Amino acid sequence: MTSRVGDIEAAFYQVKTSAEKAIDGDTASKDRSFEDIFALNNARGRLAREQPRTMPKMKELQSYVNMITVGIKYGRAADLREGLSVAEASIKAMKKELSASP
Repeated sequence: MTSRVGDIEAAFYQVKTSAEKAIDGDTASKDRSFEDIFALNNARGRLAREQPRTMPKMKELQSYVNMITVGIKYGRAADLREGLSVAEASIKAMKKELSASP
């Protein structure tokens, strides 16, 4: 299961990289961000389907990903930065929690 969280983490860092470039006005990175968000949502959904007990955490993460999406789509840098920050913290907490459980 921790490998799935690793997949989510890797997908998130792809989103973060492209989103930060999109904030600076790079149109190609904006388009890439949406593709990266799609991949992150797929990784999130895969873990939720395989481990139903993670569903509450996956729903929480989805709300943060939505903040990122809105930030990119409408050029709301504050929403984007907040979404990136809380999503990263959520993923780290989830990784710690799931690596500690049997």
